[in-house]
Formats: sequence, C-alpha cells, structure tokens
Amino acid sequence: MIDMKHWQAALDVQSACNLSGVVISFAEAIKAIGEEAHRLGKGTEWKNHHPICVLFSTQIGHLTRTSALAEESVYSAAYQQTTRLVEIDKTIQSLYGLCDRCGQNLCQCDGDWGPEGRVRLLEQERDSILEKINA
Repeated sequence: MIDMKHWQAALDVQSACNLSGVVISFAEAIKAIGEEAHRLGKGTEWKNHHPICVLFSTQIGHLTRTSALAEESVYSAAYQQTTRLVEIDKTIQSLYGLCDRCGQNLCQCDGDWGPEGRVRLLEQERDSILEKINA
C-alpha cells in the first residue's frame, strides 16, 4: 500500500507556490506509486491516472501555466478520494485507545462502539476506496 504521507503530500501541494518542492515531493510519490503498480501488476496508464498523480500534475500545470485544470470530474474524484483516505488514516491514528461510548482508554465496550470496531469500519471504507482506485 502507498504510504499515507504521499496522499497527504498530494493534498498539501494544492496550495503550493514552489515548483521545485512540488516536483521533489512528486518524485518521491511516483516512486511509491510505481512500486505499488508493480506489486498489483498495473501498467503506465494506471500510474498516470492515479489520484496522487492527478493532483500533483494539475498543480505543476498550474504553477507553470502550461495546462488547464484537468477535467473537473477527474480532478474532483482524485481530490475527494485522497482527502477521505487521509481523513480515515488520521481518525484511525486518533482512535487507538479511545471509546466513543464511554470516552475512556482501553474500555471494555464491545462491537462497533469501541475503538477496535470503529477502526475496523474505517479500514473497510479505506479498502473500498483503494479497491476502486486499483481496479
């Protein structure tokens, strides 16, 4: 799986003004995407249309004034998927040891109320988004 730092970087560069920083971050992200593509048996088209690549390349085009915004629906989908994956990751990290029902650490609550249940539901949502991207 692609490290969450690359998903976050793709969101962070949407307001960037320093082309060199964007390109350096993109190089790191595209390396990870290439490794994931190899693991999944995906090709160049999958890499080119990956949400992280769409977000980075759109910002590079904006900064260099060489291309118009990607087709709005493509950009919007990439932005929404990436934003949600980052939100899920941050929420999972914050849930370890916390319970929505009782608000205590390491509680005895069962089911989807305790942190394990919430994490399980978030991981299922994350996996569903990644399945759509990796299809």
